[in-house]
Amino acid sequence: MESKILSKKDLNQMALDSLLLQHNFNYERYQGTGFGAAMAPTLAKIYGDDKEALAKALVDHSQFFNSSPAIVPFLMGIIASMEEDRLPREAIAAVKNSLFPPMAGIGDAIVWFTALPLAAGVGASLCQDGSAFGVIVYSLILLAANALKWPCAHLGYTMGASALEVIGEKIGKITTAASIVGVMVLGAMVASYVSFSFDVQIPLAEGFMFDLQADFFDNVFPNFMPALITAIIYYLLKKKNTKPIALIVGIMVLCVIAAYLHIV
Repeated sequence: MESKILSKKDLNQMALDSLLLQHNFNYERYQGTGFGAAMAPTLAKIYGDDKEALAKALVDHSQFFNSSPAIVPFLMGIIASMEEDRLPREAIAAVKNSLFPPMAGIGDAIVWFTALPLAAGVGASLCQDGSAFGVIVYSLILLAANALKWPCAHLGYTMGASALEVIGEKIGKITTAASIVGVMVLGAMVASYVSFSFDVQIPLAEGFMFDLQADFFDNVFPNFMPALITAIIYYLLKKKNTKPIALIVGIMVLCVIAAYLHIV
């Protein structure tokens, strides 16, 4: 086994380079060329004058790759450790290809389904109150999520190939926990930001009008319509593959019709 030659500075630079992971995103290799480019300086230091070994490593790490950008440096750290130990190319490829799909699920659950909705919800609430601080809060939360790249790179390098076994044991719990938090955040956002109110008055007796919204939905099923509308849109988007632009136009048309008929 070769002695360790990578420094903390090298790992920090690798994490920084990973910010451009999707700079050349394409439908042949997805993030592959970005992954290879981010690994290039690290691989060059590992292999030095061995140009043939460096070329093979660069070719391997520029192949198809698709994972969650926020925690990709964790996998880069693992790969850097394995490359530094001069493990067989087949073993390195096996670990990389085994880890990037589950890591995509973990990263997406943490960043896209938790951090991003939280940032948008908190930031939008502050902006609605007329505070420009909402934009700052939104940016800070997203920056904090991206700051995971640096500790992830160091953690992956420290764990090396043993990370495969650890992640294999914990991935179900990690993904489930992150997904639960994300669903809770999204549920709170639906109740706060999706608005629907009936404007229907039903005469029941002389001098008494039954307000469908105030007397029924607000008392019996509060926020039922926002939840129902969100569920229908989700169903059409995910299950029926309806295009987002069609949903947006459809919602606008329905709102105009409903307002014209004084339903809402």
